[in-house]
Amino acid sequence: MRSTTIANLFFLCTVNTIFMIAGIFLNSVVIISLWRTSQLRKKLCYFTIFVLSCFDLSAVIINHPITMASAVVTMAYGVYDELFVDVTEYIFALVAEFAMLALLTLNIERFLALAYPFFHERMVTRERLILFLALVQFLAILVTTLTFKNYVLTKNMLITIAMSFCLSLFAYLNYTTFMIAKSKRKNERIAPTDDLHELKKTRFNLRKMSTSSLAVLCFFACSFPGIVYYLHLVSLSRENDKTFALWAATTGCANSTFNCLILFWRNTVLRREGMKIIKSIQSRRCCFRMSRFTNALFMEKLQTKSTIVTYQMRTQIGVQQGYYNI
Repeated sequence: MRSTTIANLFFLCTVNTIFMIAGIFLNSVVIISLWRTSQLRKKLCYFTIFVLSCFDLSAVIINHPITMASAVVTMAYGVYDELFVDVTEYIFALVAEFAMLALLTLNIERFLALAYPFFHERMVTRERLILFLALVQFLAILVTTLTFKNYVLTKNMLITIAMSFCLSLFAYLNYTTFMIAKSKRKNERIAPTDDLHELKKTRFNLRKMSTSSLAVLCFFACSFPGIVYYLHLVSLSRENDKTFALWAATTGCANSTFNCLILFWRNTVLRREGMKIIKSIQSRRCCFRMSRFTNALFMEKLQTKSTIVTYQMRTQIGVQQGYYNI
């Protein structure tokens, strides 16, 4: 195996390990922060963030190890097992589709809150959002399974069409909401309203929409290498470039970690709750260390005391038997 291949494999596994550890930690902090605060869970925007973090956590836990295992098998050993490739690609595609659909659900909820606020307030609930997400994920499972069984489109064609459709929908939703937000800000400057509740609600929705737009831009950036790769395969029908495919999978998985950074950066409440959790973890570690130190000190004192008692008993026995004169 060439030295460049070894260096590439080492660098690829290192990057995947860093993003996997960071993604597990950050997504867990987001999930715990939202779960322990009932006031945040009741709001739909935070509920969609909670759902997105759950699927991002599953993507980080599953897809990064799959990418590293594929890199070791294909780059290190040069083995191409068709069954292994099919199973790993199927699992990777499903988990990535679930995370992408969760992000799409978050964007649709934010779009309805800003474009159709009365409809959103009356009709959009957590149960309906879960039902919608379950329906689209069931369709994703069905189409992906049929594709990997070669009943419908090829795998490369399916992934290209699915990513193009979702990215087009993301672009439409965010462009429309950008224009709505621009007009709302303009109307707010021209004719300011006296209803403070409505003003705060509008600004809250605008801020949450900007957060979801940043998440979509991050998704675009992380998915761009994968889009280029699959367009290259579909249009030119060339052989797979395994190294480029593995790096495209790595950048796609990294999106699940970057989402948490965007959420913490843009959301003050979530950042405050996350800092509380981190501080509680640090305090527990300090308490654990102090308890270990206290136990060690206690055992040392106990051992010293037992040594003194033993010496005194031996001295007393020696005096009784006439070995010592007092």
